[in-house]
Amino acid sequence: MAVLRALREMYGLTLMQAKALADELKMAGLVGTLVEMELTAAQLRQRSVGAAVEASAF
Repeated sequence: MAVLRALREMYGLTLMQAKALADELKMAGLVGTLVEMELTAAQLRQRSVGAAVEASAF
């Protein structure tokens, strides 16, 4: 699966860690600064994984 491979390459994760992070992405998404999330989304898109960043209201 492309997303697992991308997450493993980006973050140096084990397969199990990548699966857990992919599950988090599917459910609630990731939380971080706008810069962190834009960088993560750009890295995913470079690896042919669709990604979008949405700002949450606080």
